[in-house]
Amino acid sequence: IYSFPNGLSIEPGIDYNYYFEVFDNDVVNHFKSTKSSVFSHYELTNNQKEDQVLKEQQNTINSLEKSVQNHEKQLSELDKLQQLNKEKTKLDYKDQKKVTDFINRQKQQDEMMKEFTKKLANNLEEFNPKMNDKDKEELLKRLENQQKETDKNEKLLKELEELSKNLNKEQLFDKADKLKQNAKNQKQNLEQLVELTKRFYVEKKAEQIASKLDDLANKQDKLANDAKENSTQNQDKLNKEFDSIQKELEELNKENKDLKSPLDIPNDKNEQEDIKQDMNNAKEQLNKQKQDKAKPKQKSA
Repeated sequence: IYSFPNGLSIEPGIDYNYYFEVFDNDVVNHFKSTKSSVFSHYELTNNQKEDQVLKEQQNTINSLEKSVQNHEKQLSELDKLQQLNKEKTKLDYKDQKKVTDFINRQKQQDEMMKEFTKKLANNLEEFNPKMNDKDKEELLKRLENQQKETDKNEKLLKELEELSKNLNKEQLFDKADKLKQNAKNQKQNLEQLVELTKRFYVEKKAEQIASKLDDLANKQDKLANDAKENSTQNQDKLNKEFDSIQKELEELNKENKDLKSPLDIPNDKNEQEDIKQDMNNAKEQLNKQKQDKAKPKQKSA
């Protein structure tokens, strides 16, 4: 049994193809052999791992935002149910059906909430696990509290379900009032949690982009100083990396504007255009085999 890349030193960011070959001990026929099919392996770089975690985080934030909207709908449904208490002295089967439908929808929503909070907690734990981060710890505490609120909700729903079966009007709507208050608190907590999580995402994504720009600057500087590697092809790779970072920065600015209190993230369009121009000029000069003219543009970029 062998699990790639056990025992081998491999570099992240590189595609590896490998196969297994087995030989017999048939000396007469020159040790016959057979090969397996070719397998592929790609080891993510640290930046790619962070990208993956942040992308998952963004998807979970979007799911949590939808949960807030669903909470609003459920509160509206609860108001309609409470109207029955004012309009009727007794509840009939149709009323019981309305209560049951509401309970089932709320159960589904609570299950989804559990799943989202668990995903987000796991996602936060995976993000730079060795680094102490107060913001991350605060979010994890809030997620834990959110889970406790969901558990309270579940308990109230069970009690409400039992009372609806007995058509016990007074106790039913007394419990419904408690559920409504709990749901309001939960919605408020959820809104705060979503905002804090979005803020955490924006901060960490901004830090990651800054790190990518530092890394790209080092690559550009290294390429300018390496006469052997300084080619059109290698410069083109760096130009594409910068294009990709620009797109990420644009997306980040959209996310930042969605915050109630946006962060101050530098995004100088003129400076970006100057960098792009320098990199493109460097590529053109390299294409003309003029490294001496490309180098100042690379340094400037």
